[in-house]
Amino acid sequence: MSGFALLPILAASTVLVLSFAILLLVAGIFTLYFGSGKSKVAGAGMSLIGIIVGVGMGYYFHLATNNLLPLILLSLQIVLAIVIGLLIAFGIFLAIIMKL
Repeated sequence: MSGFALLPILAASTVLVLSFAILLLVAGIFTLYFGSGKSKVAGAGMSLIGIIVGVGMGYYFHLATNNLLPLILLSLQIVLAIVIGLLIAFGIFLAIIMKL
């Protein structure tokens, strides 16, 4: 990760955009699978935008640093941490609502 010290703003913005793209892709797939009618079209559009934004930013970062794989793994770890945190918070919310 020594390449990240040279371009901290580029690395941080790339993680932000890659995390956004991954979450947009997952939300689009979720909407595409469970939606109906116009929702499926919106889900397909969200997935397509997530793929285009993720590949575009990844390619740009790769051209700038030639060190993309650790950044993709970091983005996936961030998304996984977000999902785990959301699931825990949602579980607590349901427990409180259901008065367990």
